[in-house]
Amino acid sequence: MAKLDLRALEKLEFFELEEDRFPAVALARECLREGPSASAVFNAANELAVEAFLQGQLKFTEITPFVRRVVNEERFAFPQSFSSLYVVLSELAAAISKRLK
Repeated sequence: MAKLDLRALEKLEFFELEEDRFPAVALARECLREGPSASAVFNAANELAVEAFLQGQLKFTEITPFVRRVVNEERFAFPQSFSSLYVVLSELAAAISKRLK
């Protein structure tokens, strides 16, 4: 397969994103507006949901609804120091993982 050479293209067209077709993007934007805690929950839930999908535990169409439920229900205080970030995110991942079982 040949490499894509963007310089060789005459033009690129970009279209407005249809958020109703891509609900995960709309959810990500909501989380960004809410702040770092919601964004961290979104990211952790999405990573775990995709992993569950790859292992056959979730259907592809269940990923975004699962992430939305987690974002709506899981709250945690975003760490104030980098040193505590790993611990807090590990605890969050453990709480989310329980939802997949």
